[in-house]
Amino acid sequence: MKHNTLCLIFLFFLNQVQSQLLFDVESFNFSEDTIISMTVGDPDNNGKDDIFVTVSNKNLIYKLQNNGVQFSKTPYLSKEKPDIFSIISLNGEDDIVYTEKDKSTIHLMYGKDSYYNEKSYIAGIDLGTSAQIKSIGDVQPVENLYSNRFLYAIDQNNLFHILAIYTGSFNSVGSELKASIPVGIPVQQACGYYFQNRVSRLFFPDIENGKLKAMVKKWDNFQGPYIEPNFEVIDENLDRPVACLTHTSGQNGDVMFVIDKGSKSLVKYYLNENYRKEIYNIDIDNPTQIAVGLIDNNAEVDMIILDGKKLWLLTDLHKKGGSGAYLQSLIVEESQNIKNVRVSDFNGDGFSDIVYNLQGGNEIKVMTNEIKSAIHEVADNNTIKPNPSHGRILLDFIFEEVIIFNSTGGEVFRSGPATEINVEHLPKGSYLMKTKNNKNITSKLLIIN
Repeated sequence: MKHNTLCLIFLFFLNQVQSQLLFDVESFNFSEDTIISMTVGDPDNNGKDDIFVTVSNKNLIYKLQNNGVQFSKTPYLSKEKPDIFSIISLNGEDDIVYTEKDKSTIHLMYGKDSYYNEKSYIAGIDLGTSAQIKSIGDVQPVENLYSNRFLYAIDQNNLFHILAIYTGSFNSVGSELKASIPVGIPVQQACGYYFQNRVSRLFFPDIENGKLKAMVKKWDNFQGPYIEPNFEVIDENLDRPVACLTHTSGQNGDVMFVIDKGSKSLVKYYLNENYRKEIYNIDIDNPTQIAVGLIDNNAEVDMIILDGKKLWLLTDLHKKGGSGAYLQSLIVEESQNIKNVRVSDFNGDGFSDIVYNLQGGNEIKVMTNEIKSAIHEVADNNTIKPNPSHGRILLDFIFEEVIIFNSTGGEVFRSGPATEINVEHLPKGSYLMKTKNNKNITSKLLIIN
């Protein structure tokens, strides 16, 4: 594990209240092995999402075990040639789906089954293809955890492999029929949704023809082939749609976000309002992946967009009727392309964290969101005062060490044990002060004016 400097991203919200995003960045190295796939989930059902990694030339799936404070790397599963590893709910909890390189079988496992047996193997389903699988996803009928679900895989030839998975008892999952459908168009990030009329739709971007299409599955009749080439055109007025993502929220309605690369726009569809849409103009050149979470200091959904070597943050996208109202900020720029972006609240503080790796690289980077301390500890005068300060700061007791970082993550001050520090030499602005005492490290937002 390598601990990097802390990066601070400044955001000015629509209500003119200044806030700050703070990410503490850690790197986890996998020696000389190139990372193939990375996913996030909680198969051990302990309430904390872990990170799972497959690497080249190894028969191991690694786990970055999350204890709420830090991660520890450990081997998780030993398989001959693990290739894609994903976390999908099969029994209402987080479970495991993986493929093996050069093989056409999707393997299903309970992370922890109803008898609390860990890593319980369920079934292998042969797709009958020699093409390599490049992504896996699913759609679940949410009102009935034990009903059929919609599992799909997309291979390198852009062939959709569709399976209905039936959870029939506490310890078994079976495949209810399957079909493979040639789509004939380049497909990147697909998404799915289950509608209350017992219809599932798998949405995918038709990049070449500028359309958003849906493959339809009706759950009422299981006689004969359950999937036909039954496509609906949801929107034919797009330019080059490249990625979609569905997000559920009771208050503001369930929505789907689609990135339209050609028109440099983000389109939001209200799924239960006949796909009513709102359009956001974005300044992003090469978007390929999207993920959502609660990143800033309000309850509106925020989005991370992968743009080659960059990660962009778009805030407050799910405010109903808020067409065009958002804030776009660059939060990461790497030296090479980024791959496998996931968003999760790793430390349980209510704010989403970000994890990703680099194309062809051997490191996982975890950006822990520390905005909670920036929001709630500004007015906390029990540790540092005055705050805001003119440069002379009193500490309520002697800390072993005090370190201050500027807005770019650079260290600008360090002190040993003291009850008072003088930072009058620092320019006006916002800083992050870290104090260490008895192996406990706390972070405070410090304002110098």
